[in-house]
Amino acid sequence: MNNRLATLRLFDRFLDSSLLVMVLAIFFGGCGVNAPATEESRRKVCRSNLNSIAMMCKIYSEENSGKYPDALSDLYPDYVSSLMTFTCPNDPTTISSGKMIDSCASYVLVPGLTDQTDKNAVLLREKPGLHEGGIHVVDIGGSIRWVEHSIGTE
Repeated sequence: MNNRLATLRLFDRFLDSSLLVMVLAIFFGGCGVNAPATEESRRKVCRSNLNSIAMMCKIYSEENSGKYPDALSDLYPDYVSSLMTFTCPNDPTTISSGKMIDSCASYVLVPGLTDQTDKNAVLLREKPGLHEGGIHVVDIGGSIRWVEHSIGTE
């Protein structure tokens, strides 16, 4: 168990450093780059965040008799150590403590899932309005897809 926890923490630190590099590239490497490329970079960070959270949800379920977490805050700090992982780069909200995760995160976790739930069921999604034209959705199987939508139109 200690070996698994050490591996998990090492993996989490790797993801944190990868995320930091991506965020720095967005902010400092954007000179002379057009807006669509910047938005695509931000979407990549979102997909990375969602992928990290989904993988940690899977590990959480393996360690909790097949039950997935009911809230994102269940993952912090044992499974996800960086609060930045819970925030899309397009979201101006800052999460400064673990108590703020469930009310301020850019992502929404579907509660009540188990390892017996259909692998195509939605596990996690972005809050609408962070990216123009759609949201990222993650299923229990780990697939991330883009779902187009129009806010404010019929």
